[in-house]
Amino acid sequence: MSTLRVDNLNARTGSTITVPTGTKLYAPGHVIQVVQASTTSVVTTTSSSLSSTGFSCSITPTTATSKILVMMNASLAVATAKGCGLAIYRGASQIYYDGTNYGAAYFNFASNWRLKVPIIYLDSPATTSVTTYTLYFN
Repeated sequence: MSTLRVDNLNARTGSTITVPTGTKLYAPGHVIQVVQASTTSVVTTTSSSLSSTGFSCSITPTTATSKILVMMNASLAVATAKGCGLAIYRGASQIYYDGTNYGAAYFNFASNWRLKVPIIYLDSPATTSVTTYTLYFN
């Protein structure tokens, strides 16, 4: 066991608590871990249903109240004016979908256009199990 002195700044008094050896203490609001993945693989679809890109990244939350900031940057190349949508899945559950139809509706291109789309999503997975995030598109 280790002893840790905690000062209460409001009362200007201190108290002592006992923390088991090996216990990790984290200050709220701090980044505890970072996981990164990248790929240069090209995937295609003509489906209007969401399809996995095969691109994923896994992280193990430290506590059940951990927040996971998911940031993805998709490079799109669309050959028709149909556009596309992007989604993030946590495991088998869709947690984010942007079906704003990137393409003709927003950029007025008829075909063969390219676009980089950043996605930023703050997730609360409520678990301490390995959590996998996968990018889907249609």
